[in-house]
Amino acid sequence: YNPYNKTTNTYQNRLGWPVSTPTNPRTSHVSEPALRRFHRVQRNLQGTTNAKIHTYCEIAEQAGKSKRTKSPSRKMPTFLLTGDIGGTNSRMGLYTVEDRMPLVVKYYRNAEFLKKKEDGIFEKHIIAPFLQQCWEERANILPAISSVEIIACLAVAGPVRNNMASLSNLHGIDIDGNAIARQLHCPNEPYLSSIKICTIINDFVAQGYGCLTLKPNEVLELMPGSHGIVDPGGPKVCVGAGTGLGECYLTPNPPADGTGGNDGYSCYPSEGGHVEYAPRNDLEVKLWKYLKQKFESLSRISVERVVSGRGLANCYEFLAKEFSTKVDKKVHQEFLEAEDMQGRTVAVNAKPGTLCHQAMEIMMGAYG
Repeated sequence: YNPYNKTTNTYQNRLGWPVSTPTNPRTSHVSEPALRRFHRVQRNLQGTTNAKIHTYCEIAEQAGKSKRTKSPSRKMPTFLLTGDIGGTNSRMGLYTVEDRMPLVVKYYRNAEFLKKKEDGIFEKHIIAPFLQQCWEERANILPAISSVEIIACLAVAGPVRNNMASLSNLHGIDIDGNAIARQLHCPNEPYLSSIKICTIINDFVAQGYGCLTLKPNEVLELMPGSHGIVDPGGPKVCVGAGTGLGECYLTPNPPADGTGGNDGYSCYPSEGGHVEYAPRNDLEVKLWKYLKQKFESLSRISVERVVSGRGLANCYEFLAKEFSTKVDKKVHQEFLEAEDMQGRTVAVNAKPGTLCHQAMEIMMGAYG
């Protein structure tokens, strides 16, 4: 194998990436070729409909600002590690900076891998095993793990501060980007040693930026004709029910030259899923009282207690107690055994005339 490319007059690794440019002394955290590749990826990703890929924009920005946490590297191919970490599942992906399609994607059930709050539990039980699987499955195209640099961006369902997030709906587990990059909790794990930067963002920041890529034929109007009267450059809101209720909002950036229009958007996370649940009829008032008793709340109930996967389970559980004669014993037993997937059990059994269907109507009515 001859790494010299006569056409481009550069040295390249086996994946075709240039490796001869020295480290940039001003940033001194990632090689200059890597930064150029990040900026190229950021440009190329404009228009993609994959919401999670837009976390790469955050990675590129972080790569231009952060201080390297490990020694500078030269002649290293760069890979992107992404994570979509919710209350129920964690979806991990490994990408090259040249391709929108992942090399490997794997889902992890958090209840199986993140059973308690413990320092470094996420990198120990999910990141390291995932990277090991990547290098085992794609050994034919991936160089040795010790010869690469990995830039990670993890979108986490929880508030983010100082590059660390706490999983609100999972034991309060902390995911610390700086600790991951420095291997503070797993110093002897070889598959973590190649992670040079790890940026933590809120999961709905990732979703919000992803929404900007949607095309008209990918959007369903709730109110017919609304697409034609909405200001395309106005503020935007993104709301999504999962294990909890995620919300974010986007505001237009003023143009740098002071002219009309806007210069893209900035997305801001929120904990709007914890606003007050507002019952609208007598049955929902009973549901509100039931939830206050269940969660031992003296004064209020968050809307995500109703509008979420767990909220759907709460609605069904209330209805099963309120209308015990209508309970389908087979479905109810399946519900009791479903653990953290109770909401899914209700959804797949939501046939007209059933308690599951009624629970779905209550949740969707509050959803709006």
